Amino acid sequence: MIEGRYFAMLGPPASGKGTQGRLLAERLGLAYLSTGSRLRREIEKGSDLGLRAKTYLDCNQYVPDDLAIELVHSWLSRCSEGWLLDGFPRSLVQARALMETPIIVGTSSDLPIQVIHLTVPAAELRKRVTTRRECSNCGATTTSDHQVCPKCGSAELIARADDSTEGFEKRLQSYQSLTLPALKVLQESLAVHTVSGLGSRDEVSLAIQEKLR
Repeated sequence: MIEGRYFAMLGPPASGKGTQGRLLAERLGLAYLSTGSRLRREIEKGSDLGLRAKTYLDCNQYVPDDLAIELVHSWLSRCSEGWLLDGFPRSLVQARALMETPIIVGTSSDLPIQVIHLTVPAAELRKRVTTRRECSNCGATTTSDHQVCPKCGSAELIARADDSTEGFEKRLQSYQSLTLPALKVLQESLAVHTVSGLGSRDEVSLAIQEKLR
């Protein structure tokens, strides 16, 4: 049985963290937040947060730390029973904020957060990003091989605006320069489980479950 109720899923762009994050959250009955998907939805709604984020996302840049932390802080305040964060933390500042989460949300000081780190070679990531599609109805990630969303059945599958070759390279560079150093800091205080993101969806899911047992 998997122990723990609080998780962060990290990995480079197109590593499968969205797919695996949703699967694990559903399996364990956890609230799920994809910071990237939430920000894109806020942009579509024209909210204040979305307008502030749009400039950065349009340039394939990570949003500023204070904006990302504000988004996650607001969401976590409503999810004390267990959660999974997809794509947070992405920097040293955000990593420190995650480790202080018990103080932020007013829960016990020994809140056990586990980090799942997916690794995929850059060549495979580049291949994946050209076929990735996102369901505009439920936000699930799939590939161009599918005609409908495997999660909700919607036919509204779209290529993400940031999945251009140039956009991918910018986000990969940001991941390497900002998120990898953050992972090193997280390892000093939290359990970080590194899992290969190669293989089928079910194979990677099983590998994650084995790491968490």
